Amino acid sequence: MKKFAVIAGAVAALGAVGWSLYLNGKLDFLLRLRRITVEVNGVAVDGDVYGHRFVSVVTRRDPGKQHSYLLSSAGDIDPAGNLGSVTDCHDWVAPRLPLLIQTRSYPPCLVRPDEAKRRWIWTLTPYPHGVKFVTPEHETIVIREALP
Repeated sequence: MKKFAVIAGAVAALGAVGWSLYLNGKLDFLLRLRRITVEVNGVAVDGDVYGHRFVSVVTRRDPGKQHSYLLSSAGDIDPAGNLGSVTDCHDWVAPRLPLLIQTRSYPPCLVRPDEAKRRWIWTLTPYPHGVKFVTPEHETIVIREALP
């Protein structure tokens, strides 16, 4: 019984710390969006999309091409037709879980100091029933709601 009380206390303490960080905006949760599809150059690929508010993580999981991207949106379209920006996550690939925890430094999709900003940040544009972006390798990635 004492062991149970210690475990319950530890879980409660971790929950309280997590809730406090969430309320202060230092921690957020990105939920896996099940009804979203990922297409590369017009072909549907195995992939996941995690999102919440104005941030999403898109991961393509086709064999040999696993890669994640961080999508940031301002919630509107600017005069140039952009919805937001896309940042390359480099070697990091999102784990296949029901949710991801987002902090200031996780997911690790940041422009590194030794890199040119333009090479790792791209434009996010509207697409019918979704959004799209083009990578430096000229692959067009479309993220949209699965049609019935």
